[in-house]
Amino acid sequence: MKKLRKVGAVSGIDSYVQRIAYSNLELVVSLNNIMKMHAYEVRQQETLFGRLFTIFSRRDPDRVEVDGMRLNKLYKLLRREPPEQLDLNGIYDVSLVELREMVRRAEQRLPKIDGSYVTPKS
Repeated sequence: MKKLRKVGAVSGIDSYVQRIAYSNLELVVSLNNIMKMHAYEVRQQETLFGRLFTIFSRRDPDRVEVDGMRLNKLYKLLRREPPEQLDLNGIYDVSLVELREMVRRAEQRLPKIDGSYVTPKS
C-alpha cells in the first residue's frame, strides 16, 4: 500500500473483538465482507438519503476503513513487511483498489480444495 492514513483508534468492546485471532481463511473472508459492505454503501448513494449520508460523513467511495490488526495479518500472509507506522489499534483509510489486489493475492496463498479456493465468490 502506498500510504496508510490513520483515521481513528479502536477502543472498548471493539478493541476486544479486533484482537480475535483470525486464521488466514477467516482474514480473507472478513476482508471480502468489508469490501462487500462497502459496495452496498456505494450502491446506497443512488438514494437521496445515501447521498446525504456520504456528504455528512465525508466518506470517499474509493476508500475503505480497515483495522490495523487485519492489515498487519494481511501483510504477513503476503510475506511483506508491514509499514512501520502501522498501529495495531488503529483504523486505516485504505485504497479499495489496493486492498482488492492484496486480498486477491492472499486468496492465492490459501490451501485449495478440489482445485478451487475455499473463499466465497465476490
